[in-house]
Amino acid sequence: MGEIAALGVTTAVLVVVAMVLTLAAGFLLARLFTLERAYGALAGAGTAVCGASATLATSIVLPDYKGKEMDVAFVVVAVNALSTLAMVVYPLLCVWLGFDAQTAGIMLGATIHDVAQVVGAGYAVSETAGNTAVIVKLFRVCCLLCSPSASYSQGEPWQHPPPRSRSRSSRSFSSRYACSTALRPRSPPLRGCLHGSSFH
Repeated sequence: MGEIAALGVTTAVLVVVAMVLTLAAGFLLARLFTLERAYGALAGAGTAVCGASATLATSIVLPDYKGKEMDVAFVVVAVNALSTLAMVVYPLLCVWLGFDAQTAGIMLGATIHDVAQVVGAGYAVSETAGNTAVIVKLFRVCCLLCSPSASYSQGEPWQHPPPRSRSRSSRSFSSRYACSTALRPRSPPLRGCLHGSSFH
């Protein structure tokens, strides 16, 4: 957390607020379009946190319902497609808006879904922008602990209960497993990026 702190409290607050609003928008839009509340959790987590990883992690702790597999597959494909588009468009937008390297990195790390696309977009601008984007993105991945999967592990009611009851301890284990699933694959390649990061 030292790296995100070095970017300033404002950056951390901005990222957290944006993630909360994105998660809330997922639930709100799901309700507006009369979709499953769990679909809102999948779409919100996938968009707010880390794309496919967050979507799959969240699906682990959601109750089964008709069409769940299709919803998960759709969200995974959609967030990957949008993330790839953002990887191409957002760096150009940052340059057009005249952002400095660090501001561009914060924007890219805070808005693009998947880590690979964040790395590609950030380093397409500059090394400083890439380092900053990776750090902000890592902070978002850590915030998976605050995703709908964690809230469900605390017994939050859902429209469709699971087919078989699970104890609080088993749900808590599922939440921890979901978080570790999202974090583990990203750690080795990103440690190298963070180790060599510097801000001027």
